[in-house]
Amino acid sequence: MSKLLLPRFVSPRKLAQQGACIEGVVPVSSMQHMEDLVVDQTEEINVNLKFMIDGGYVTVTGKLFGTVLMECQRCMDTTSVDISANISLACLHADQQVKSLPPQFEPLMVTDEKVDLYALAEEELLLSLPIVAYHNNDKCNANEYSKPVMVTIDDLRKDKNANEQTQEKENPFSVLTHLKLNP
Repeated sequence: MSKLLLPRFVSPRKLAQQGACIEGVVPVSSMQHMEDLVVDQTEEINVNLKFMIDGGYVTVTGKLFGTVLMECQRCMDTTSVDISANISLACLHADQQVKSLPPQFEPLMVTDEKVDLYALAEEELLLSLPIVAYHNNDKCNANEYSKPVMVTIDDLRKDKNANEQTQEKENPFSVLTHLKLNP
C-alpha cells in the first residue's frame, strides 16, 4: 500500500490551532542535498508530525524515519542505512524569541506563514545521516582484502638483504671524493 505524499507547504499556526497530525512520505528525489549522499533516489522517508500550541509557541513534534542506500566506504558497494530523526521545534518569527525558548525545543525560524515540510525533513535527515556509511563486518566485501598477513622473520631478512643489495650499487659521486683527496 502506497502512502500519501506529505504536503510540501503548510501553515503551522493553522495546523496548531486545530491540533493536527500529518502523516505521509517525502520522496528522497525531492531532496536536492541528499542527491550526492544516497545511491538510489527512489526511496521515501516516512514523516509523522504533530502541530500544537505549547506555552504560547506553535510547536512541531514528530519523527522521520526510513531506509536509504548509501555507498559503503570500505568496499564501495551499496549498503542499506536506517535513518531516523526526532523533531521538536518551536516556530519563531524573530531572533529575540530564541532566548526565551524552552530547552526541549529547537527554533524553527518562520519568515512567511508557510513552512516547507520537504526542506524541514531534509535538514533533519542530513543531521541524522552517519558520517561514514559501511556494512557490518560480516557483510562487507572489503574484509577479503583486509585479511591479516603473516610476516615471518625470514621475510624481513629477505627484505633487508634486498635493500642492502640496492645500496651496494656504485655511488655516482664517488669520483668527487677522488678530486677532493688530490688537490
